[in-house]
Amino acid sequence: MKNNINWDILVGKKILFASMPAEGHVNPLTGLAKYLQAKGADVRWYTGASYAPKMNKLGIALFPFNRATDFMTADLGELLPGREKIKGQVKKLVYDMIHVFIRQAPKFIDDLKDIRKEFPFDLVVAECTFTAIPIIKKVFQVPVVGVGIVPLTETSRDLPPMGLGMTPSYTIAGKVKQQFLRFITDKVLFRQANLVSYEILDSYGVKHTRSNMFDFNVKSSDLYLQSGTPGFEYRRSDMGTNIKFIGSLLPYSSGNKFTAWSDIRLNQYEKIIVVTQGTVEKDVEKLLVPTLEAYKGTDTLVICTTGGSQTNE
Repeated sequence: MKNNINWDILVGKKILFASMPAEGHVNPLTGLAKYLQAKGADVRWYTGASYAPKMNKLGIALFPFNRATDFMTADLGELLPGREKIKGQVKKLVYDMIHVFIRQAPKFIDDLKDIRKEFPFDLVVAECTFTAIPIIKKVFQVPVVGVGIVPLTETSRDLPPMGLGMTPSYTIAGKVKQQFLRFITDKVLFRQANLVSYEILDSYGVKHTRSNMFDFNVKSSDLYLQSGTPGFEYRRSDMGTNIKFIGSLLPYSSGNKFTAWSDIRLNQYEKIIVVTQGTVEKDVEKLLVPTLEAYKGTDTLVICTTGGSQTNE
C-alpha cells in the first residue's frame, strides 16, 4: 500500500507525551516519541522526575510531576497509611485505583496548565492509565491520542467485565451471565472508583455516560493506538471506531539492536503458550513458575518473557 502521508505537517508541532512514571508505561511510548521528533515535531514529556536520566539520554525535554505524586518510586505505605488496613485484594485494588490513578487527574491538569505557559502543546499523546485524558480536550481544546499499553480495556457487550481474568463465552447463556457480571462489577465491585471518576469529570464539565473508569480514557481519545494485533484480543462486535491496532511497541533504540527471535521448537509443537508478568511484578513464583510446572511433561511449548526478572534462572 502506498503511503501518502504528508509528514511535513509535523514540522514545528508541539507534542507533549504524558505517562505514569513506570517502565511499562514510559518505554512503550519512546519509539513513537523519537519517530515524531525525527519528523520535525517538538516533542517533550511529562512524567515523574525519576525519568530525567532516561529523557536526557533520549534527547527529550522533561516536565517532571510537580503537584502530582510519583507513587511508582515511593513507599505506598508511607504515602497512603490507610492502605495497609484494607483487607481483600479487590478492595485494595479499588483503593489503589482511586488514590494512585483517578484522584491524580486534577493534579495532572494543574501541572499541564503550568506546562502550557512554557510549552503551548498542539497535541497530547498519553498512555492509557493517564487519567487526565478525558479532561485534557475540555480544558485545553487540543486533540488527545491514547496509547493502549495493556490489553484493550474498553467494555464490550461480547465480553465479561475487565479485570476479572475471565474467558468470554459467546453462547446466549454465557452472554447473559457476562451482562450480569458487568453490572455487578460496575455497581458493586468498582462502584466507589467509578463514583470518584464521575465526581472529577463532572467538576470539569466533561460529558460522560456513567459507564466505568476502564472506558473513559479509551472512548475520550480522538485516536486510540492499541498495542498488539486484533488476533491478541477477544472478538468484539462493538469495538470503538477510534481504536487502531499498531503492532508491538518496542522501546526506542538508536541502532538496530533488536533482532528477530526464533527457535526450532516453534515448529515442533502444536500448542504454544506465551506467559509474561510484565516489568512491575518481580516474583516469578506468582505466574512464570506455576505455568512452567503446570505444563511440564506435556506436548506444549511454553515461552516466558521475564521483564528482566530472574531470566537466567
